[in-house]
Amino acid sequence: MTSIVANVDDAGSMTNGNSSGKNNDIMKCYLANVKEFKPKEDEFNQIVNKLNEIEMERINRFRFKIDAYRSLVGRYLIRKMVQEHSIECNDYDKYLKRSKNNKPYVDMKILLMDYNNSNENNNNNNNNIINFNFNVSHHGMWVGGVSSLKYLVGIDIMSYDYPKGCDTVEEFFKLMRRQFSDAEWSIIYKSSITTDADNNNDELIQLKTFYHFWSLKEAYIKAIGVGLGIDLKTIEFRFVNDNDNILLCKEAYLVKDGVELRQWKFQIHHPDEEHVVSIGIGPLHESVDLKFNSTVSDNGIAKANDSSNGNNNNSNNNNKKNDNKNKNKCKSNNHHEIEFRVVDCYDLF
Repeated sequence: MTSIVANVDDAGSMTNGNSSGKNNDIMKCYLANVKEFKPKEDEFNQIVNKLNEIEMERINRFRFKIDAYRSLVGRYLIRKMVQEHSIECNDYDKYLKRSKNNKPYVDMKILLMDYNNSNENNNNNNNNIINFNFNVSHHGMWVGGVSSLKYLVGIDIMSYDYPKGCDTVEEFFKLMRRQFSDAEWSIIYKSSITTDADNNNDELIQLKTFYHFWSLKEAYIKAIGVGLGIDLKTIEFRFVNDNDNILLCKEAYLVKDGVELRQWKFQIHHPDEEHVVSIGIGPLHESVDLKFNSTVSDNGIAKANDSSNGNNNNSNNNNKKNDNKNKNKCKSNNHHEIEFRVVDCYDLF
């Protein structure tokens, strides 16, 4: 297992290594590469049969093996994240569900009620868990998952594939025109000029930049649980960049309907040269998925609201004072540390 630790401090800058920040919230992002995952059929069936009935049905419906492999690894990543937080979940059939917008979640309210009603589990660690939010993504050769006990999290992985069904990248861009703001398209087209890359393929550089934006948008809407029913043009991202190479950016911040949302943090990671991973981290109370909200501990929602309201007040005051300053930096009162860990697929089972 290999790991990379990325720190996002109060000023929005990133460093590598450990941090002693007072408000530190360490989150782990697990990444698994399925390129070399090629189980024999009986071995694959044995692994699948350990899942619950709904999960097995979903995986067995896939036509292509690679799709089934990615989905399978994603389900086991969920279990790894549950165990990572010492949550005692012995019945995934009962507690692992999907929201209206198909977002997987652990029904913490029912889980806590069941454990509290059991005499032998009155003192178990679940009593200390007020919220558990996680998200998974897979594309290309990578599967990833991120989780938190304090925040909403979303993850999206994109492979730098040339779009299918279009003769050129420009044709693809025309189809996607309404999904991006004018400022984002400007950055996409200029990226081939500003990016100092050995590969002089302008189209490829622009396509990679496009996928950076797309994965960021996906990470946000997956975190809040809204699905694709939102106008993506109203979700505008800007990179926190200390150089001219957009493809080396490791941070971005969100501007929604013209307002910078400083309570959100976005981390960009490149597991290899062919993929990009984006992670969004935000306050719990901003989830719009009512079915998910109904499963979170009331105490957890209350604490999240108290914390976020305080941050929003500070953020609003800062916005008034700094409207024309630090346009390229993401401000926040929270400190997030994300540790990227690459795990072997076979170690998950």
